Amino acid sequence: MEMSSQAITPVAMFTIGVQLSQTKIEWLNPDVWIISILKFFIMPAIGLAMIFIANALVPGTFTAVGAIVFLIYCAIPTAVNTAMFAMEFDNNPNYATQVVMNTTALSAISLTLVIFVGHLIFI
Repeated sequence: MEMSSQAITPVAMFTIGVQLSQTKIEWLNPDVWIISILKFFIMPAIGLAMIFIANALVPGTFTAVGAIVFLIYCAIPTAVNTAMFAMEFDNNPNYATQVVMNTTALSAISLTLVIFVGHLIFI
């Protein structure tokens, strides 16, 4: 069981690599960009609203560190597992792979911005 749990990351990376090699990348696919924008702008905004609402209703719900961690969690890229499930169940694996690739590539910019904003607001 322990060996299986340690193997999930290499297997996931290998699987997404194989799928990427078979996927025709469409950089201007509007569906992929809509998901990316939702993931990097709308989700952190919703997370920020949830932090403020929770702290307004029950003061002290989120500490500064907890709020920043929650905000970062709202802005992380789409997991490789989504592409693996799409491949396993044959449900648009090319689309899922492109979403994973696009959100991962854009996360370098978006996570930096979210961490900076979180630091300005909460610390």
